[in-house]
Amino acid sequence: MTQTNSQLGSRTQATADSVLDLIIGGTLATDGWLREVEIAKTLRVSRTPVRDALRELAGAGVVVIEQNRGARVKSYSPEEIEEVYRARAIIEPTVAAAAVHNIIAEDLARMEEIAETMRQLHAEGGSRSELARLNREFHALIFANSGDHPLAVTAQNLMIPMIVTKVMHSYQGRKVSRSMDEHEDLITAIERKDPEWAEAIMRSHILAGLSSYKQPLLASQ
Repeated sequence: MTQTNSQLGSRTQATADSVLDLIIGGTLATDGWLREVEIAKTLRVSRTPVRDALRELAGAGVVVIEQNRGARVKSYSPEEIEEVYRARAIIEPTVAAAAVHNIIAEDLARMEEIAETMRQLHAEGGSRSELARLNREFHALIFANSGDHPLAVTAQNLMIPMIVTKVMHSYQGRKVSRSMDEHEDLITAIERKDPEWAEAIMRSHILAGLSSYKQPLLASQ
């Protein structure tokens, strides 16, 4: 049976998600390079969806594809990470404000579910990588409900998985809990249809994450 473009796209996205989980979890690319044969064997798929998935991840800023060499995990310097987070702090609050009057009940309920799952996972000592994945889903629901805001795509593109995960891994002490508190405050602002409050929370949330990431770097200097 011939597969439709929709089916092929779905398969590519599913494979890309699986490869991303393996990268973030440290299962793959211990030397930075991603080998199609190894990934295909791990995921029990052919090399074609793996190759398509790597192209998808290259577009998301997760990997770099080098001609005649293959794909490698993209690395980001502290300066690049700060640049991305400062751009997010400008763009994402505007998108969050736009989502307040557009979000559907089903997606708001999912945001509440994610917030509770993250809280429970953290209490049980779950991995930061899994927390980062849930965090990306939480923010993606805001982008998806922004009413086709012109900055939504840019906000989505700035939510680079490797950067978000790296920042979350840097959180120490109560900083993970504080990040979750901010998610819950954001949910409340959306429930109350208060765009200014949602905008302020999102800006504070992103800048707090950046500050948490920079603090140990500054302490080591």
